[in-house]
Amino acid sequence: MDLKCIEIELEPLIRAAGEGTLCLGSCANAVYVISKPIYNVKCSLLGECGESTTLIQANFDMSGNKEADYLLNYENQEGVSIKGITFDLQKRGRGSLKFDTSQDIIIKDCIFTGYDPTIGHYKTDSSILFASCINIMIKNNVFIKNGGNTNNDDQLNRCITIQDKDASKPISNGFEIIANTFKEVNQGIVAKSQSLESFTVAQNKFSEVVDNSLYLLGLKGVKILDNIFENSSDEGIVISGWRTIVGDSSEYYGKFLICRNYAYNIGVKFLAIDGDIEELIFLHNEIHTDYGMDSRERPAAIAWRRNREYSKVVLFVVENNSFNLDTYPPNFDVFPFGDVGVLLFRNNVIEVESLSKYQKLFSLNGMQNKQYGADYVEFTGNLVQARPKGRGISSDSIYLREVYPLLPISYLIINQGGFGGTMPHVYKYLSWENED
Repeated sequence: MDLKCIEIELEPLIRAAGEGTLCLGSCANAVYVISKPIYNVKCSLLGECGESTTLIQANFDMSGNKEADYLLNYENQEGVSIKGITFDLQKRGRGSLKFDTSQDIIIKDCIFTGYDPTIGHYKTDSSILFASCINIMIKNNVFIKNGGNTNNDDQLNRCITIQDKDASKPISNGFEIIANTFKEVNQGIVAKSQSLESFTVAQNKFSEVVDNSLYLLGLKGVKILDNIFENSSDEGIVISGWRTIVGDSSEYYGKFLICRNYAYNIGVKFLAIDGDIEELIFLHNEIHTDYGMDSRERPAAIAWRRNREYSKVVLFVVENNSFNLDTYPPNFDVFPFGDVGVLLFRNNVIEVESLSKYQKLFSLNGMQNKQYGADYVEFTGNLVQARPKGRGISSDSIYLREVYPLLPISYLIINQGGFGGTMPHVYKYLSWENED
């Protein structure tokens, strides 16, 4: 005979644990419920790992369209760990964990699920929210079926949010988000803090994400390494640093390293530039789109976001990547770059469905009609070819878009052998063969 699991209120246990570690049993024996938000939590939580994890459920309705309370709220805490627990919002709660001005936090081997925007929603609803926190490890967790199927700004439920309590006094730093799974969620990781420069997102898997997998704006630095992105509807990675004006000159911030990631069928664009960036290094990534021969989907591998073409990337290095791309409809440029200072696009393999008549492989859209263009642009050592069963590369396709008035490029280097289309005839460029 099946017996109903015992429900145990969690708050009295948390109060009794104080600043120690609260060890909780598996869901085979009991379910821990939270009937109202619990504040001033100090203890670590240790659950059961394995097939029968510890289960904590929301037991109250958090409706409305304003910022919601979280199940567990930590403030000014240090050295807290949460391991081996499933947090189920049960379509009633709006957030699981909130950390405020805390440091040295570990969240590991947990599951986060059960968000439903129909009960209510606010733009920063998250499974986990960090406000002005330092030294955080989030490892080997699963974020799944966290509700929502929209990219409306006020309904972007996130799995993880990193921000500052006061954006004018940023202190967030030291985040490692490692080996987590994000599946069937509305938005993955959202971070915005000008102090955030020790930040690693590595070995995670993002699958069937409705909106952005990574939305990282106004950061000082981040490393995005060895992740998998697949079958998601909107942009995979959105990034920006920022620019400040000092006298008559600009100072740029934000260093991004994106390396050894794999992406398959990411809608709109895989990497989206949303603002000024000091340095963007894009190495050894594999980007593949395969929406079918007649699909009108043509997500770009790398592009500036709409109305952001004038955002500047001071140094942009794109090397040793593999691009296997749908390139239909033909009125879209394959690599529509915006404003750059130095662009090094070298030793990449580019396999396209087709390049049609007058279709452009590269463009520098952000700098038209500007007095100053790019300092240095280099396209060298790249292999450009059509897919074996694709529509081919038209001899009237165009390597680099040329629009009057012509964008100033102080030094343009192109060393492109075997391209089946038309090379630039207006731009004066150097190649290794004719630079003498």
